[in-house]
Amino acid sequence: MGTIISILIWHVNRQWAAQARLRALQEADRHRSEQRENAARFGSHEVRTRLTIARGYAQLIADQSAEPTVREDAELVVAELIKASALATNLLTLVRVVEPSAPEPVDVDQLLAEILRRWSVTADRIWNARSTVGTLQGDSERLEAILDCLLENAVKFTGPGDTIAMAADAEGGELVLVVRDTGAGIPAADLDTIFDTFRTGATAGERAGSGLGLAIVKAVAEARGGTVSVASSLGRGTTFTLRFPLRPAPPIPPGHPPDSADRGPLNEPAGVGS
Repeated sequence: MGTIISILIWHVNRQWAAQARLRALQEADRHRSEQRENAARFGSHEVRTRLTIARGYAQLIADQSAEPTVREDAELVVAELIKASALATNLLTLVRVVEPSAPEPVDVDQLLAEILRRWSVTADRIWNARSTVGTLQGDSERLEAILDCLLENAVKFTGPGDTIAMAADAEGGELVLVVRDTGAGIPAADLDTIFDTFRTGATAGERAGSGLGLAIVKAVAEARGGTVSVASSLGRGTTFTLRFPLRPAPPIPPGHPPDSADRGPLNEPAGVGS
């Protein structure tokens, strides 16, 4: 009997030691993640501050110079500084969005409605969104970040009169988000690489960005157990489809109705942007 008790005690102690090591590893990993994010945040802030100052001086030269050549050169510098600032912002976003975050209730219908209202005034497009998903467990900041990336991409490759649409559905245990446009489309040869960091389409030309937007989309999707796919046809448009594991939100306690209780499902077209 004493031998059995000794073995049980040894086994329990071993389990406790293993759990303690696991907790230590998790804490160390969390600490490293925080250090990486802080370094990226502070570094990005410093870079953007200096770029903003340089941009201000370049803009001042462009506005006040009497020499046409100097004005043109200064405006070129301003344009490049704007691109560099956007690149710094996207690099910070790429670092932050893949870090783990605690799930929280997200009203997907409301989120799409707010994103639609914000984007519909930025470009002369036919905007619309549809969602009947309701509230789920998720991360509203990350969802908003990836939808912003996809909509920014859609604006670049569409023109006045084109349609940009978002849709959200719950299908087979998954949250399915779709962003569709009727713009220029993507060459078939580029479809396998468009999610690679710093890659831009072969036909992007002046519309090419930093090559980070779609990399951010893929990073967020994969970090949360999801996928992203693309279908496109030249001259007819592009459709991006995101799929995430469906996590229903916990029930609302009695006497605490959700903020969206008086709002029906989103099926909201927006007017043409300014």
